[in-house]
Amino acid sequence: MIKNTKLSRAIQLAMLSGAYTVGMGAVSTAQAQPSGAEVEEIVVTGSRIVRRDFEGTSPVFTLDSSAVRDAGTPQIEQVLNELPQLVPSITTTSNNPSNGGQANIDLRGLGTSRTLVLMDGIRLQPSNVSGVIDLNTVPAGLIDNIEIVTGGGSAVYGSDAIAGVVNIKLRTDFEGVQVASTFAESAEGDGGTQTVSLMLGGNFDDNRGNAVMFMSYDNRDGVFAGDRAFSEVARGPNLAPLGSAAVPDGFYVPAGANRGSQAAYDSVFGPGAVPNTDILGFNQDGSLFSRTGTVNYKGDTSDVGYNPNTFSYNYSPVNYLQLPLERRQIAAFGHYDLSDNAEAYAKMSYTTYSAQQELAATPVTSGVGSTVSASNPFIPADLATILASRANPDDPFTMYRRTVEVGSRASDNNYDVLQMTFGTRGDFQLADYTWNWDLWGSWGRTQRTEIQTGNVSRSKLQAAYNATAANPDPLGCGGLNPFGLGNISDACAAEIAVQAQNTTILTNKMAGATMTGGVFELPAGTVQTAFGVEYRDNEAVFRPDQFLASGDVVGFNAQQPTVGGIDVMEVFAEFSVPLINDAPLVNYLGLDGAVRYSDYNLAGGVDTYSLGLDYEPVENVKIRGSYNRAVAAPNVSQLFRPQNEGFPAYTDPCWDGSAQRTGPNAAQVNALCAAQGAPASFPQGNSQVRALSGGNPDLDPEVADTYTFGTVWSPDLQDLNLRLAVDWFRYEITERIGGVGAASIVSRCFNDQDANPTYSPTNQWCSYFERSAAGVAENVRATDQNLGKMNLDGIDLQIDAGLEVGPGMLTSNIALTHLLKWEQQEDPSAPLTSQAGTIGVVVGETLPEWKARISTGYGFGDYSVQWTMNYIDGMDVVNSNAARSLVTSGVVPTVGSYTYHRLTGTWAPSSMLEGLSLTAGINNLMDKQPPIYTGDAGAGIQSNTDPSTYDVLGRRYFVSATYNF
Repeated sequence: MIKNTKLSRAIQLAMLSGAYTVGMGAVSTAQAQPSGAEVEEIVVTGSRIVRRDFEGTSPVFTLDSSAVRDAGTPQIEQVLNELPQLVPSITTTSNNPSNGGQANIDLRGLGTSRTLVLMDGIRLQPSNVSGVIDLNTVPAGLIDNIEIVTGGGSAVYGSDAIAGVVNIKLRTDFEGVQVASTFAESAEGDGGTQTVSLMLGGNFDDNRGNAVMFMSYDNRDGVFAGDRAFSEVARGPNLAPLGSAAVPDGFYVPAGANRGSQAAYDSVFGPGAVPNTDILGFNQDGSLFSRTGTVNYKGDTSDVGYNPNTFSYNYSPVNYLQLPLERRQIAAFGHYDLSDNAEAYAKMSYTTYSAQQELAATPVTSGVGSTVSASNPFIPADLATILASRANPDDPFTMYRRTVEVGSRASDNNYDVLQMTFGTRGDFQLADYTWNWDLWGSWGRTQRTEIQTGNVSRSKLQAAYNATAANPDPLGCGGLNPFGLGNISDACAAEIAVQAQNTTILTNKMAGATMTGGVFELPAGTVQTAFGVEYRDNEAVFRPDQFLASGDVVGFNAQQPTVGGIDVMEVFAEFSVPLINDAPLVNYLGLDGAVRYSDYNLAGGVDTYSLGLDYEPVENVKIRGSYNRAVAAPNVSQLFRPQNEGFPAYTDPCWDGSAQRTGPNAAQVNALCAAQGAPASFPQGNSQVRALSGGNPDLDPEVADTYTFGTVWSPDLQDLNLRLAVDWFRYEITERIGGVGAASIVSRCFNDQDANPTYSPTNQWCSYFERSAAGVAENVRATDQNLGKMNLDGIDLQIDAGLEVGPGMLTSNIALTHLLKWEQQEDPSAPLTSQAGTIGVVVGETLPEWKARISTGYGFGDYSVQWTMNYIDGMDVVNSNAARSLVTSGVVPTVGSYTYHRLTGTWAPSSMLEGLSLTAGINNLMDKQPPIYTGDAGAGIQSNTDPSTYDVLGRRYFVSATYNF
């Protein structure tokens, strides 16, 4: 048996309840109480009604703080994203796209804006204009547990809870001093993470009050894609090296209607060596080489990304695999008894952190300052020969170039996030019932300052390209020579470089009042109710740098200012009615419900409501079901965001190697391409398209109906502590807010989804973009809209078991989700397309049909060990059109299943070193490398994989120490 020490009893308790408590709604972290003992009344996420246990009608999953400790990381999103209920979204390993280092949470893959994040039941201060919460602002060292409700929660907590609610509960009372530190590093000797924290707390005024202060510092080192073999080369079809067509050497792109003659090409390269349709690059001496076949290339061929068949720029090595981050946090909270039945409380948290993003040097391609005058005095002799042979030799020409002389594009994001909450709460007697009340107010402010380097002024670069023999130096830097790697002088690079600073300021004011208690008795028990009122006022201001706002920038995306605010007044009520108790085949039957009315200043009034049924046919067996009507009003970004520039991936149907060009409708496709100005021999020089996206002030709220139905079994076994829950869930969302992707818009123009059956150039989808003189698609317009439906079904299985074995306690915990259906429309007229079992078009948008986490531990005496396994089912890799059709053009069409292992051991001596706890562990124990698939799959691709879903750092070691005194 385990020694009868305080530590051993704590280990037994923790192991029995599991590293994470099974989210059954019926499972409590407390042990069974002896007969006649007082049972503490608590509030569990999903309801504001004070209960004697966790037995609600919606599934509640609880993650214990030990799970964060055993993961060896201060970034709690890395722990949460292992859970099968969550989809990782964009994380700390996502560099492009990146959300500036923020860590968000996405339940069921429904989107971060549809997941409501609370701290101790109150909304956290958002960190962007979409109102999304950044988990970097949560003090990880203070977490007691995290509760997740995945059945929707708008009726209880308001808008944004369509997917569910994540409530982070912090430790409240603390006496003494606690010092903690963690160090982690990969087996490659990089990616280090260091954390140190100090917590001070104590009672005062004869124990009427308690105050706690917490301070922490952590630092995460960056890791570049070039530091790993799987990501050091940007790969294309068949996994051959294929980077960007925007090369540092520069590419001359021949126009379809005005290209050089074959005779001129032959005079430069030799008879028949290079066709006159090929893109041409520049050696440092000004001579030409061909992109296809690299004929006459004189540069470095030893680079691992060099492909002799198709010359391109290997942009991968200088992109981050793990974003560097430095963070400081201060939190203080306390409470004071005003009387026997009332207390005042206050909470304050402040986070300041910086996170970096780094991309390859700016690519200058079609439509963004890439037109060169035929009179430019730096044009090399070989190119002059080809230009002179054109039908219109004086026309300007298109040039692709990457401005490596300016430097990489770097973004330094600095955040300051403050939130303060003050309130009073207490209880009073009303007849025979105890009523609880809570009156509170909160104020928060977020400021994000982003400093960008590596941008290029479009107008200055164009002015340099327009140089003439009479004016060879319009910038006054000695003349800008763009032809050949390294030929732009330092002075000219500094002249065209742009440093930009963007500022985002968010303020959030909230207030609320809640009362809850019993109202009358029924034969089965007490009818309880809760009611209250809440007010929220969110304001957002985004001020981009003048260069970004003007659009006179190439590099990071041009952006426009955003200013807007939303306020809402809400009233709500809940009830819990025990219908039958202690009857034959009805040990208990109860009904729960909630209703909320929200009055938005812009969206107007909306109603949300929920009903839940709790049925126990016999003791220890529970059947439950719930229905929720959830509503999410459009946020500030969706309403007020102006059109901003972006460069999403796409595949042009007019590309001369596309499936559409040779498919059953090839004649109609070719005719439409010709009508748009794309010639028959049209190489898609860039895998990204310039697109404009923005908000829409006429958006309607999203509406969702969510359902859950399940059973919980908690048998009363002498030696085995077992709890099992199985729950079915369904989400049906209409009026979904989003944008039709640029890739989908272009493909719909060519009759994807039967959107243009006549292949008319005047079709609405074709009108959403233009083509340049060279035939390149550009300026795709994709603003937010109320789109079609989103439906998903699935099953959650959760098991928690504990058994005394030998001198200690053996536990096992299983959380598994089987995704039955995940489908959506991209517009109301399109069919629902299935995405279950696929890697989607956005990084982290992975929807495996099976995902599981299994944790097994053994604790004895002063020691405990924990093994955790995470399983991700195999998925299809899909392309970026609306139908998500499989890719067959040589890329990897599927990714196999992946299993990751973590092993952790803890020693907490109970003798003279009592108060000390040491933990060591290994993540990705088997050093599993991520799957590789390629860019033309158009599916959440970064560094040849999905770095948010799969581990990209490899095996990692960590040690941590905590001392209480």
